[in-house]
Amino acid sequence: MGGSKGNKASNTHPSRVKKRKFHGNRHSIEQDTQFTSASAKKIGRFDVKVPVASNFGYCIIEFVSVFSALSASVICKDCKSEVAFSKSSLRGLGFNILLECKCDKQTKIKSCSLVGSACEINRRIVFAMRMLGVGHQGLNLFCGLMDICQGIGNSTYASILENIHIAASTVYDSIISFAATEEKDLNERAGNIRNNLTVSGDGTWKKRGFSSLFGVSTLIGKFTGKTLDSKVKSSFCATCNLWKGKKDSDPVAYETWFKNYQEECTANHTGSSGKMEIDAIVEMFQRSEDKHDAKYVTYVGDGDSKTFKGILNAEPYEDLLVIKKECVGHVEKRMGTRLRNAKKNNKGMGGKGAGKLTDKLINELTILRTGDSSTSRFCRRNAKRNLGHFLS
Repeated sequence: MGGSKGNKASNTHPSRVKKRKFHGNRHSIEQDTQFTSASAKKIGRFDVKVPVASNFGYCIIEFVSVFSALSASVICKDCKSEVAFSKSSLRGLGFNILLECKCDKQTKIKSCSLVGSACEINRRIVFAMRMLGVGHQGLNLFCGLMDICQGIGNSTYASILENIHIAASTVYDSIISFAATEEKDLNERAGNIRNNLTVSGDGTWKKRGFSSLFGVSTLIGKFTGKTLDSKVKSSFCATCNLWKGKKDSDPVAYETWFKNYQEECTANHTGSSGKMEIDAIVEMFQRSEDKHDAKYVTYVGDGDSKTFKGILNAEPYEDLLVIKKECVGHVEKRMGTRLRNAKKNNKGMGGKGAGKLTDKLINELTILRTGDSSTSRFCRRNAKRNLGHFLS
């Protein structure tokens, strides 16, 4: 077996200390973002292709059972003695498999591939857990219950999130750039000015009601139906929340911290939760020329006049007034909801037979109202007949 020397007891020159080159400790190695940034630049190029290895994958094994069986089945090719397997250099879920035998030679095998100098498995499990909605404490709890390891430290976890954010942001920017180019191509084919686009916008929140601390709004293209831009709004910052207790107890330290952290604060919204959608969509309109070299000349709304009013007040394009069109899907939904509520609150309207507000009639009325060209003739004929009985 090849590798470095064994333990100190076997060293023939105990007084001679070999100077080791510092390559970073297990914490600083995992926190490195240089490799991620370099890869992100490659992804940002349109011609990049990401190789996929079909034979690459992870599995969970019980270390002692598996490697005890291996130890009993293999021998060192040099001294012909049994080989002992053990773990070393633990770094989160990553480690080195150490092979030792009687000839005092050691071989180290990494348990996973590296991203730069960091263990890929640590970034992968953080990413996977985040996709499942599980945070840092949940990840460490999972590792403990599965008896895998003690988990990942706070600073390492934060650094891994930063690496994931760098990579994800670059991929996202590339995707929406492709989508915007495709939208402009289709818009031009339809006989419109290439860079004058029609978009639809909507927002969602972390939880229902008007007390959510987080919201996200998205704009999609008319022809592609793909996301052209999105904006996250937050009225809460975890770091600021931790420091707010020192604002009164240690104002000097708080002011020093705040000056350095102010630009990194994740809270980017003041006001009600409902206003998050308005502010986010307005900001996306204002940056459309810088982001995609395009103007969103027509806005397809969801019935909320406040958002369109916010766009008009902001005047994102000096030489152009944004036009609003109503989304027929939202009109149909609201009309159907109101008709069903009327049927529920007025028992005499429901039931079967002529003159009754049946579910079928409600569907026909809503489709007729929204002007669905494929069914409007059929609906108009039947709706007129039934509506006369209903209103008489």
